[in-house]
Amino acid sequence: KDAIKNNSKTPCFVVGDFSHAPGVCPRLKKYDISTMNLGAANDPYLAFELGKYVARVVRASGIHLALSPVVDININPNNPVINTRASGDTVESVMCAAVNYGKGMRSEGNLAIAPKHFPGDGVDDRNQHFCTTVNPLSKDEWMASFGKIYKELINDGAEAIMASHVALPFCDPIVDECGNVPASLSKPILTDLLKGELGFDGCIISDAMSMIGTAARVPIDRLSIEFLRAGGDFILFPEKEDHSRILEALHSGYLERERLVDAVERVVILKQKLGLFENKEIELCEGDIEKAAEILSKVAQKSITLVRNTDNVLPVNLSKGAKILVVTLSHKEKDYKEDDFPALADELESRGYEVIRMTNPSHYRVEEVIDDVEAVFVGAYINTMNCTGNSLRLGWNSMMSFWRAYILKCKQLVFISFGDPYKLIELTFLKTYVNAYSASPYVVGSAVKACLGEQTFEGVSPVHTDENYVNYSFSD
Repeated sequence: KDAIKNNSKTPCFVVGDFSHAPGVCPRLKKYDISTMNLGAANDPYLAFELGKYVARVVRASGIHLALSPVVDININPNNPVINTRASGDTVESVMCAAVNYGKGMRSEGNLAIAPKHFPGDGVDDRNQHFCTTVNPLSKDEWMASFGKIYKELINDGAEAIMASHVALPFCDPIVDECGNVPASLSKPILTDLLKGELGFDGCIISDAMSMIGTAARVPIDRLSIEFLRAGGDFILFPEKEDHSRILEALHSGYLERERLVDAVERVVILKQKLGLFENKEIELCEGDIEKAAEILSKVAQKSITLVRNTDNVLPVNLSKGAKILVVTLSHKEKDYKEDDFPALADELESRGYEVIRMTNPSHYRVEEVIDDVEAVFVGAYINTMNCTGNSLRLGWNSMMSFWRAYILKCKQLVFISFGDPYKLIELTFLKTYVNAYSASPYVVGSAVKACLGEQTFEGVSPVHTDENYVNYSFSD
């Protein structure tokens, strides 16, 4: 922040993405959670308090604007980019968790928020990083879901909203050879709907303009200009030449002066509100980090969700020094022997158990040990950050662990998802299934405690998790 201050003629926003925890603080990294952990904890007070203390930590680090919270609704289990970044698959879960988290972040007036990804991701099964995706809801459906959420945040005073590269056909029905127009380039969506019908008078910040969902839709020299023309105010990841391009468009009349002045005024007003022109500094109070860690710990503990326990395997019954097989499933392309996610095995070893570690093992490797172990713990580390891009589904590399069903010979088989919560959709044969939603050491520790009976399962599933999941209705 000092380098920016010393080399800029005007005060600059420093922005960061803190959808679930303050990553700027190394001391809190082991407590990191996903937004869906907040949804599963199902505690609006904890969500608000977490937002408040996250805001204190990140603002004291010199950050002014949080590109958070994620207020998408993960309606489609096959959506590859939102998933555990959402609170859940209903309006109620998002209101309870993500919206209250955002309210907590801005409650003390020192940190601005930019809820995302307007007009709402989580419906398409494609990735807006790769193409323009679509939110196909009717106006009535949208107003009863995403629109309701954004209206709540606007009424509460959200300072900014992030415009995504998701199309909204009911609002902007124009289609070209590439499909519908993304919100980031659509005046009907940004100006008429967001600023007009919903009454938003803050800053519209773009999602990364480098993403293919918008970058491929117009010539690169017009990209930022078209965002401004559509009603956007604040460009994320512009091109180096964009400043001169915007001035040229202004002088030629292609970009109206009134529109550009409006955008500048919105940004200046937000800078004034946050004290940037007075070099306002926020100091971290004694105990703030400890309080944030305490709240994150509570969320982790309350979020571990028992989804299926058909044979009453849980809590797992183990003899002293029992031999346990720990299988890690990740998006590796081949059979790896090293343990890339050691926390699960480490937790079990710390209790005196003998642990055999395997990552994406073949069924032959499983067969070699399965008769000698008292229990099998399978940890699935499939999430939006390490997926193959357009899918969170398990591939051959990880599914070979189940081939010939050797692994099912062990009666005490516990499957824990430390990411994507929908694994029962394809692994329908599992009889013991737990969702933990993220993979930080503290979350993993909480999951192990619950599986061993050292703490209770308190999580309330924020999504429909099995093969019989139903589509959400917006008309109720």
